[in-house]
Parts: sequence; C-alpha cells; structure tokens
Amino acid sequence: MTEASAELEDITAAGAMACATAPSADEVAEAWLAQLTDQIAVPASDVQDHLLDLWGALEQGPAREEVERWLTETLRRNLYSVTDINERLETLLPAE
Repeated sequence: MTEASAELEDITAAGAMACATAPSADEVAEAWLAQLTDQIAVPASDVQDHLLDLWGALEQGPAREEVERWLTETLRRNLYSVTDINERLETLLPAE
C-alpha cells in the first residue's frame, strides 16, 4: 500500500463517520459553491474538506468513485481554480 492510498483510506474513513448526518449531495455542492463566490482559487486542503462532505452524501456509484479519484488528486496538488471546481461539480451532479 502506498502512502497516498493509506492517506486516502484515512480520508474516506473520516468521511464515512460523517455520513450519518450528512445533507444531500446537491445541498453539499450548493453550499460549497456559495462559499466559492468571489474567489479565484482555493487550497487543495479546502477542496479535500468539501469533497469529504460530498463523498459522505453520495450513494455508492460512479459519482462517488469520481470523488474518490478527486480526493486522491488533492494529495498531489496545492491549489484549485474555482472554475475547475465548478466544472467538476457540474459533471458530478448535473442539473435535472
């Protein structure tokens, strides 16, 4: 097991503990996007925190797997543009 995968297991375990009281995935995404207003970029650690909330709100499936991949990516990055976050959230949770 690599260090990154061990860290991801710790991260996903922490997200699972929060799952019992988590709001819906759409609510999590909307709250996150509201916090990003007037920002250009955010630290990867902030992205990680919000992804954990989102992971906990998602059912097993492709969207949750994509969040897991994104969480792994946050271990190797320092910064995310708000545009990137918006685009990824739109892909994960398309408007109905």
